[in-house]
Amino acid sequence: MKKSVIFVGGVHGVGKSTICSHFAMKFRWPVFRQRQALLQLGKEIGLEWPEVGTKHFDLIETVAERLSGAIMRFESPVALFDCHYAIRSARAVRLNGRPTVGPYVHDLDPTLVQRLSNDHRAFFLLLSADPRVCELRLEDRHPEGVEEDHTLEALRSLADAEECCLQRLVVRNVGLSRTARAINNSNLDSFYSDVEYILQSWGLIT
Repeated sequence: MKKSVIFVGGVHGVGKSTICSHFAMKFRWPVFRQRQALLQLGKEIGLEWPEVGTKHFDLIETVAERLSGAIMRFESPVALFDCHYAIRSARAVRLNGRPTVGPYVHDLDPTLVQRLSNDHRAFFLLLSADPRVCELRLEDRHPEGVEEDHTLEALRSLADAEECCLQRLVVRNVGLSRTARAINNSNLDSFYSDVEYILQSWGLIT
């Protein structure tokens, strides 16, 4: 029996981990992360970051197979995937100097998405918030200094890239009916309620 996999994406500081943690606790749904799975496989074969990143394309099919199997083994009918849909090309270690056609590329790997979409029912949730709020959250999270990708300008640009990369993934795999967006307006109860309504509309909860 196929499980349901919800990819939860958005820029840094938008509330992805908050949403995943909340619904994981509420419904006992497992949470997965692409990088975590890559690091685990790398550790097993004696690789550490950033070498794991440079071997991304060699490892991702095995990672996808493992994650699909892990989702199937959980009793839960739904799994959450905490992710970014886009990453700045200059930060994508997997590219290893390869040329790109734009400033952003997929962070959530299309090979992984295709495998999980084939084996399970995939849903895509894109979270958004005022970039100024995200910037303040990141400043609180990293008092030692804000990274280049956490500036207001970078967050605005990344939000557009997240939308573009999401659209490409959706067109390839599931269609628009399994895609939704939720806005984090800094009221957690409202944020949770909006996402819960989406989950109900998808038939994942009652």
